[in-house]
Amino acid sequence: MLEGHYVEVKRTKQTTVNQVRAVKYIPLVVYSPPSESWYVVSPDEIVRLVGKKSRGQHTENPFESATLRLRDLRHCRVSSGEALRQATLDAIACGESARELKDAMSRILQRCKGLAAESIELVKSLL
Repeated sequence: MLEGHYVEVKRTKQTTVNQVRAVKYIPLVVYSPPSESWYVVSPDEIVRLVGKKSRGQHTENPFESATLRLRDLRHCRVSSGEALRQATLDAIACGESARELKDAMSRILQRCKGLAAESIELVKSLL
C-alpha cells in the first residue's frame, strides 16, 4: 500500500509478467532481476494492454488474469530505484483520472464474482 492505495508488486526473471489482474484496477510495479529494471504500470495502461487479448491466462476473461511481456512495458520502465515512489504515485493518479474506465472495471469485477457464485451453485446442484 502506498499513501492509502493498493499497489501490486511482482518480480520476474522471465520476459513475461504472469497473473496480471486488470480487473483489480491497481498499479503494477515489476522488478526484473536479470536487467535490474523496474517498471511501473498504471491501472488504465494495464487495462489497455490486456484489452487487446482475446482470452486470459488460464481463464476466458483476460481482465481476470493475463500475461504481459516486458517488451510491451518498455514505456513504463523507471529510470532508477529512486524514481520508483514518484512513478508509482503518478500511476495511481493516472488511474484515478480515468474515472469511467475505473468504474467499468469495478462493474466487470462484480460480474466476475456473480458468474463465479452462479457457477458454483450450478455445479453443486448437479453434484
